[in-house]
Amino acid sequence: MSEQNARTASKREWTVGSFYEAPTLAGINTGSFQRIADACELMAKKHATLIEDKEMYERWYREGRDANAKLQRRVAAYKGVITRLKARNGGSR
Repeated sequence: MSEQNARTASKREWTVGSFYEAPTLAGINTGSFQRIADACELMAKKHATLIEDKEMYERWYREGRDANAKLQRRVAAYKGVITRLKARNGGSR
């Protein structure tokens, strides 16, 4: 039994009098183990993708936070400039 056939055969419902060739217990177990291994590999791949996504979102958060802090400092500096100009011009306007 090839690998693909073992996977497929392990999924089938086998009944008495089936016209399919009845697989051996070892063949069914082999196919089941192969399907379990495939599922584990898929979970590991998805886990790695989730970790990469988490790191990307954390990086975006840090960059956004830093940009926001920079803009807040810029606004505070402009407010200071406006206050000094008002004081220099005698508070007119």
